Amino acid sequence: MKPQKGTNFFHLHLHLLLFCFCLRFCIARNIITSTNFITDPSTLLSESSLFELGFFSPVNTTSRYVGIWLNQGSKLTVVWVANRDNPLNHTSGVFTISKDGNLVVLDGKSNILWTSNILNPTINSTALLLDSGNLILQDSVSGMILWESFKHPSDTFFPAMKIFTNTRTKEKIGLTSWESPSNPSKGRFFFGIDVLNNIAEVYIWEGSDLRWRSGPWNGQSFIGIPQMDSVYYLLGFSLVIENQTYYLSGPNRNELLNYEFYQLTSQGNFEQSHWDDTLKDWKPRWSALKTPCDFYGTCGAFGICDPKSFPVCSCLKGFQPKNEEEWNQGNWGSGCLRKTSLKCEKVKNVSVEHGKEDGFLKVGTVNLPHFAESLNSSVSAEDCGVKCSDDCSCSAYAYESGIGCMLWSGDLIDARKLDFGGATFYLRLTYSELENATKRSKVIVIASVIAGSGSLIIIFIIFVSWRRIIGQKAKEEIRKGKKTILLKERRKFLNLVMDHRMGINMNQELPTYDFEKLAIATNNFHLDNKLGKGGFGPVYKGRLVDGQEIAIKRLSRASNQGVEEFINEVTVISKLQHRNLVRLFGYCVEGEEKMLIYDGYMSPEYAMGGRFSEKSDVFSFGVLLLEIISGKKNSSFYHDEDVLSLLELAWNLWNEENLISFIDPTIYDSRHHKEILRCIHVGLLCVQEAMKDRPNMVTVLSMLNSEIIDLYPPKQPGFSGMQLDSNTHLSQQSEDKYSVNMVTITKLGGR
Repeated sequence: MKPQKGTNFFHLHLHLLLFCFCLRFCIARNIITSTNFITDPSTLLSESSLFELGFFSPVNTTSRYVGIWLNQGSKLTVVWVANRDNPLNHTSGVFTISKDGNLVVLDGKSNILWTSNILNPTINSTALLLDSGNLILQDSVSGMILWESFKHPSDTFFPAMKIFTNTRTKEKIGLTSWESPSNPSKGRFFFGIDVLNNIAEVYIWEGSDLRWRSGPWNGQSFIGIPQMDSVYYLLGFSLVIENQTYYLSGPNRNELLNYEFYQLTSQGNFEQSHWDDTLKDWKPRWSALKTPCDFYGTCGAFGICDPKSFPVCSCLKGFQPKNEEEWNQGNWGSGCLRKTSLKCEKVKNVSVEHGKEDGFLKVGTVNLPHFAESLNSSVSAEDCGVKCSDDCSCSAYAYESGIGCMLWSGDLIDARKLDFGGATFYLRLTYSELENATKRSKVIVIASVIAGSGSLIIIFIIFVSWRRIIGQKAKEEIRKGKKTILLKERRKFLNLVMDHRMGINMNQELPTYDFEKLAIATNNFHLDNKLGKGGFGPVYKGRLVDGQEIAIKRLSRASNQGVEEFINEVTVISKLQHRNLVRLFGYCVEGEEKMLIYDGYMSPEYAMGGRFSEKSDVFSFGVLLLEIISGKKNSSFYHDEDVLSLLELAWNLWNEENLISFIDPTIYDSRHHKEILRCIHVGLLCVQEAMKDRPNMVTVLSMLNSEIIDLYPPKQPGFSGMQLDSNTHLSQQSEDKYSVNMVTITKLGGR
């Protein structure tokens, strides 16, 4: 049947209406105006859909923030946050342009939670999200940029961005970490540029404390980051000086924007990530903090850190540990002292001084020490050495193209050995301590005796060469000896593992962890990460590079325990019926270091005292029960300022009589309200700090099945961030000594 004319007219109007609507919608989704804004949960995409802007909630929280994230990869990677210190507690937020032309985040009552805060805004402004990741606010008429997110960064740096410092006004623009993975508010770590004595470096600060430094900028790269010379890493970065302002920017090439970015993590590491086209996800490529040597000042004054040595710290030639006992225990912070006073120092105190002049030892392939003074670039390399030699307070000098002459007065801090690249400095030593000086004196003495005798000279040359070869072989044997001792320790440990785990499935190899990886995971075993200590030694919380939360038991040297006691830890855990609850991730054996790595589920009496019983499994079950109810991992509260763990959160809410907020909204059902609360109550009873207070598993089952109707109130849980209960007897050791753990090898039967 032939269609009616009126019908065609209606269809035409309908198509035109839909086309206009879609056109308006598509345009609106690329820009923000005062009438075209974003409401939660709608979003805005950049032109090529590389970035997305809208409202989001971080992991383990329902708080809402306005942010920009990468529209690639399997997980939400947020790169900028507007209202990071002022979240919304509901989903009624609005991101728009106010009447005065500022970008604003509003709550449901139109209260301003965040503003771009332009002093002279225009009413004709629009916002646009660019494919570089930059959110710009511009004048609609002139196109002039009024404000941009790149000049107000959060924790992420893109190649097209600039971070800077002004040496006159002291203004700094840099990256500020999130407080935690669940909290984007400003954390305690800051990444930025600083200029000291005309030398520019980039730093990571933890509050006012220096955490990491890049080494000086030499016009091409930062000396302490030799990877900057590699096309796969940081090639193309530049540092420009304009009007006393130092700008650091990355390679401004569009093809790189899809493939890399840099982020200051909430744990204080600066990491580079790139797009892996095979995995279709973002993958870490480089990080600032990889070894203990990367932490600022690890070896103290006149110490040098080499991540490939064991131990990593040693004193520079001519120096010795300031505190031998601390140094041998792996605490190198007090640094080193000069063994013999310099001649120029003696001249100051004694009227006549005999002997040779001080000299300089070449120290190469290093990140230069901190606090150098840069002289005028017109000073030559030769004159640089003369200037240091003439000044008794000068302890070292270096000459680097792009910087010029650098002098160090007083202590040398943060010298670090590099695998390649780096720079060279010359350390002032007494004449007697210089190898060349010793060899030169021998040559002079012997040459004077055998002068005129050609055959004896040949014999002498052979003798010197032979001595040199012997010396090198001796050093090599010492180096091999250290490695042999380390290998023997590990072999002994593995043999004991095999002996004690007979009959246990060995298909899954127990992984080993490098000491340096565990040092990074715990911020160099920082006191802030110390959970406590017991007979075995201290226990630290940590986070591995892949984000896995761990607990590390570090054998105390003062505990008088050896490999036999250490292996008993592995034996007990291996034979547990519920080893999926108390999981041993691996171990570390390096020199005198013996550590076990576990899943923040360990009961306190086991973590601190090495004691295990049925009640320890009850503790693990209670943690698991509380995790299921809350939908949160006990380990997800790492570096959280409010609570240390899920257990402390549950305990606080119990005391506040507010357990409803503990329940995961996805499982909450008012019809089963009492049953869920009962499960929380049982979970808290299971994780009580003292073993004697916890029910056994038979009682737990009766409680969950309501066979036991009346439940007694729980006491404080273990690992709640407060002092241990005195009846656990875990805190009776002094602050300075650890007790001897009298654990014996035990055979466990089924329960």
